[in-house]
Amino acid sequence: MQKANNKWGANKLILVLIAAGLCLLAACFLVARFLETGRINPLVLLTVAAIISIALPMLRSNFFPSAKDCTAEYDFHDKRLAEQIRQQIDHEFGPSTLNQLFGQSDRWQDAANHCLQLLETDKVRNNATLRFGLLLTLARFCEQSGDPHQSIQHLKKALAIQPQHFIANFRLAMNYEWVNRGYDAIRHYQQSLKDPDGISRAMEKLVTAQIARIQTNGK
Repeated sequence: MQKANNKWGANKLILVLIAAGLCLLAACFLVARFLETGRINPLVLLTVAAIISIALPMLRSNFFPSAKDCTAEYDFHDKRLAEQIRQQIDHEFGPSTLNQLFGQSDRWQDAANHCLQLLETDKVRNNATLRFGLLLTLARFCEQSGDPHQSIQHLKKALAIQPQHFIANFRLAMNYEWVNRGYDAIRHYQQSLKDPDGISRAMEKLVTAQIARIQTNGK
């Protein structure tokens, strides 16, 4: 399964490269053609500029992502996962439970206690995906209340369900950094690279940078 996903990720990368290359070739062809005729229509110039403005960012973001690109993409994946978990909680327990967990942003402990109660229900025990999502949510509440040690425990339980999940491993690694356990942080950053759904070049670069920073700092 992982090999198939990696192959699909590589194929997508190749398709992006081909598409961007074709866009640049088309732009170059149009410019060369109109230079030969000695006439350049302003509309054509706008078309060429549009093609280049699409192709160059595609090439840069896929093959040379900046640190800002990496951070922005991680935030996107993290927020998307959080929203998926909220939708699942809403579907399984209804809007009242959703409001109890997320309605008051300054009452993390109350939300954490309610999350713990949900984890003890049969519905959650019998639904691994739901349990995984609630454990990630509980870990977030602990982080927001300044308790990385408890967050670590919940994330470890979540990873017992999905051991190679990118976001869960990345967050656990950040918590280990928080408590100055660099070796464990590196181990989970490395584990995050094995996500069976595959990760982008930007996420690979972000993980590599995190590991290099820990190794440089010697923590």
